[in-house]
Amino acid sequence: VSHGRAVAIGMAEIARAAARRKLCGTGVIEILTETLKKLHLPSENRYAPETLLEIMLNDKKRHGATLEIVVPREIGRAELYPVEVGKLKDFLFK
Repeated sequence: VSHGRAVAIGMAEIARAAARRKLCGTGVIEILTETLKKLHLPSENRYAPETLLEIMLNDKKRHGATLEIVVPREIGRAELYPVEVGKLKDFLFK
């Protein structure tokens, strides 16, 4: 997975996870996925969840047992949201 494609997939997956937790609205997901499509970037994870998790665990925003995820609160405004590494899979996929 190239870095750019992994970032695109990660942004879309994180936006969906954030919406499930009421951290952002569904409008954010719609605009984000439309934008990724226009840029010919993926917005769906076609890889095993473990593949995406492995990539994320090597991110520079990881600090020990915590990964700071960039959560889009609304278009144009994002926040760092700390997630424990052991809870990352549940955060993203449940």
